[in-house]
Amino acid sequence: MTEPRIGNVKKFNGDPGTLYTNTSRIDYILALYITGDVRQQQIIFGHVERSVNGDVMRLIEANDINAWPQLRIQLVLNYEPQTPHSFGGFSEDPIQRQGTIIPGGSRKPHINTYQ
Repeated sequence: MTEPRIGNVKKFNGDPGTLYTNTSRIDYILALYITGDVRQQQIIFGHVERSVNGDVMRLIEANDINAWPQLRIQLVLNYEPQTPHSFGGFSEDPIQRQGTIIPGGSRKPHINTYQ
């Protein structure tokens, strides 16, 4: 079995279909290496950054991001697969799917009070 290391995680290249697998593996590995040492956290985050394609990092403007939780949020906001289930399980009926688009392409559901 492969040792749980961030270097063994396949690099995320922007494919929404691989986002969940990639972030879950990094979450799992980071849970194994919890540390309070700031320097060690920076080193580990450097490895995490290298697990994300440079074009993806530029697209999400990651230059101000310095921790995995921040990076993970930006990846999810920008690359989460957009399916009806991503919008709270709304049906394909466009009236029931109406909502307000918010940054990152997610929808803020509109409550239909006429049903």
